[in-house]
Amino acid sequence: MINMYLYCRQKNVNFYMFNLEDTEFFNRYADGVPIYAENKSILNKYSVVHFDGPHTLEALDTEIAFFLERSDPGAVFVFDDVEMYEHDAIHDQLLEYGMETAMETPRKWSYVKKEHVDKKWTPVVGTPGWEPDATQYTPKAGPIFNYKIDL
Repeated sequence: MINMYLYCRQKNVNFYMFNLEDTEFFNRYADGVPIYAENKSILNKYSVVHFDGPHTLEALDTEIAFFLERSDPGAVFVFDDVEMYEHDAIHDQLLEYGMETAMETPRKWSYVKKEHVDKKWTPVVGTPGWEPDATQYTPKAGPIFNYKIDL
């Protein structure tokens, strides 16, 4: 958070932290977020979105659909704790929706929106390999993330 505030100050960018559940945020701010500077305004475009919990593809489907249509080229999406769900299930689809991989680490992946794609997000949940009662996507080809732990 300290680095985020420092970056925003250096770049003269507004930063507002909303510590809300995703569904609560969507319900309260579907039409935009009120910003109070010299005058009140409503902003409904997001330049940086940090996706952090809940870590299910059902939740990510909803979150991505919400923010994709409310972001312009140049927007950055950061996905946290990618080892807790099958991130590969959404990776290829993000690329089809105008996103480009910016950074990849074992825990976080980030994307930059390179172009606006004028179509609604197609949910990953329900695609082949998805089991409706499962909490995580299980690809038919087997696990995507393999870790070796030395004790």
